[in-house]
Amino acid sequence: MKNQFLFMAVASILAVATSCTDPKDDGPDFSNLTVEENKTNIETTGLDMLDEMKVMEDEPAMQANISMVNYMSLSDPFAGNPNTQKKVDLTKTIAFSPVFALATYRNNDMKSVLKSLQVNPAEDPETIQEAYDLLVGVYTWNSELEMWDYTQTGDVIVFLFPSTEGGTVNNASYTVSYTGYTGPNPIEGYDGDLPQDVSAVLKVDDTEVLSFVVNIDYNTEGYPTKIESTLTMGQWVWYAMASNTDNKAFATEFSFKHSTNVLLRFTLDAAGNWTQENIDANTTYYVEVYNPETYEWYWQEVSKEEYYDRTEVDVHKVVNSGNASFQLMNLKMVGSIDVLNLVTKMEEIEDTYDWGTQEEEAVAAGVEVVNQYVSLSLRYADSDDIIALVEAYPVSEEYTYESWEYNPNTGNYDVVTITETDYWIDFRLVFADGSKSDLETYFDEGFEDLIDELEQYLDELETTYGK
Repeated sequence: MKNQFLFMAVASILAVATSCTDPKDDGPDFSNLTVEENKTNIETTGLDMLDEMKVMEDEPAMQANISMVNYMSLSDPFAGNPNTQKKVDLTKTIAFSPVFALATYRNNDMKSVLKSLQVNPAEDPETIQEAYDLLVGVYTWNSELEMWDYTQTGDVIVFLFPSTEGGTVNNASYTVSYTGYTGPNPIEGYDGDLPQDVSAVLKVDDTEVLSFVVNIDYNTEGYPTKIESTLTMGQWVWYAMASNTDNKAFATEFSFKHSTNVLLRFTLDAAGNWTQENIDANTTYYVEVYNPETYEWYWQEVSKEEYYDRTEVDVHKVVNSGNASFQLMNLKMVGSIDVLNLVTKMEEIEDTYDWGTQEEEAVAAGVEVVNQYVSLSLRYADSDDIIALVEAYPVSEEYTYESWEYNPNTGNYDVVTITETDYWIDFRLVFADGSKSDLETYFDEGFEDLIDELEQYLDELETTYGK
């Protein structure tokens, strides 16, 4: 398939770092620690982070979240509100998504909280302000009847409930306020508001234990230009930000801190031209066609106006440059990539090698190109000293399977064992003494789901801002 190799080689890199500059200098400034000390520090970082996350479970807000979700599962809080005509799914609302994420929190599962901070203003185009106004009032948990009592009052949404499961005193409160954006918006057939300022505060015994604040800026056409969300729980702070400046500069950040300690931080900025006109100009459309003479399927290029099965975008003509970093406790991955040259060379490899018969050669050539135009390193966040360089290398895996093969001598189909080999590009650490270790050795266990979620987060940001 056209550009299959290009996608395989570049997709993971773009999620780590991009830049149009060459960061290579007189040589890497490695840490003064021994290689074994550096390796030990990497190995213990994951355990240290898991220990930090376990401590978070002792926060008063954690039990209050679990309690609130439990009471909501026992009784529909909006059943007594005469203004609501249908059941409200709070799990999908901006103000309540962190509550449900924290209530089901697991020791090694941060991705649910990360996902709760993702806000797409156009995800559910309903008249949000109107729905909010209908829900305004006080919802009080009645422990005797095990249901919610509703009082239509005030201008915010308030839930009063016990901070522990089985409690009888409503010593916890969750207050939600909302302000919508009412200017022009690009959603076809929709003239309602979009979320602009959302605030939710959880208190236990009149002490604030959790807050969630979302602020969204829009341009004159109603497209979001900046989205910020902050979830604060005691000394724990989750922060997510995404911004788009005139479809020419994009930036995003996600961080998770405990007091002054950075547990997780991911940043990405990019420059280019991702207006719809430029994206359309650099998009190719294909339809899959069957050739009855060769009994094979192939991809045929068609126009945008015709029916097509898939599209390909020349990424380097949309995103030209950028920088990124990924920090885990005191470890951070930083680097740069010469996008234009990398993609150009990868396309040359795509045109030179037959993916079906020359996979090994294509991967080997791709490794050389990646190592020429991509520079990554693992460093200590506090000192910026290099722990190890990151290099691409070819990986292969042999596998066998059984198939049927026609035997002309017997006229029967015989079972045969077929052995094939897959080849791909992976990345590994290269320490000061030249020793090498796969990244998975240190960053796979316990964090693979989180990394997958970060990649999905980037995809969703692209959907939100790629307009």
